Amino acid sequence: MEGVFDNYEPLLRPFLTCIDWEQIENDKYMPRPQKGLDPEIDEILARMDAIKVGMRALLEKVRRKFDSDRIVFASNRKYRHQLEVPHEVAERVEADDNFFVTTRLKGVRRFLCSELSNLTTSMNDEEQLYKARISPLIRDMFERFYQAREHWLNAVKCMAEVDALCALADIS
Repeated sequence: MEGVFDNYEPLLRPFLTCIDWEQIENDKYMPRPQKGLDPEIDEILARMDAIKVGMRALLEKVRRKFDSDRIVFASNRKYRHQLEVPHEVAERVEADDNFFVTTRLKGVRRFLCSELSNLTTSMNDEEQLYKARISPLIRDMFERFYQAREHWLNAVKCMAEVDALCALADIS
């Protein structure tokens, strides 16, 4: 006797393996295709990773320069990446001609420098390239998913019937 449920594993396998689902949480829910799926996307992601390394290196350099591990990255609507500096270190940073104040808050000040601005601009450019390149890939995934719509409709129909039978069993 053959069941009414199809074997969905061969249909789902390409969707499970083409995106690095664990990486999505690390990248603020930006889908990241598996390496090798699209060489151009791989290059863009490599450049984005290099920019992130550059930003971390800049943060470490600033921390060493001003001798404070409490300097961190912060953002707001106007500036995506800023250096948030505790008040006790802020005077020394403000005296440095390479930094300018963007925001003054209670206990901290936020600063920008040309190197951070350049890195942020580069990251924005790469993200735009990535979004333009990832859209056709995702569209193709949805198209392949839709091509198997008869299988998905069958699964929904079976689950609806099971749900109805469970509800009837519950009240009888």
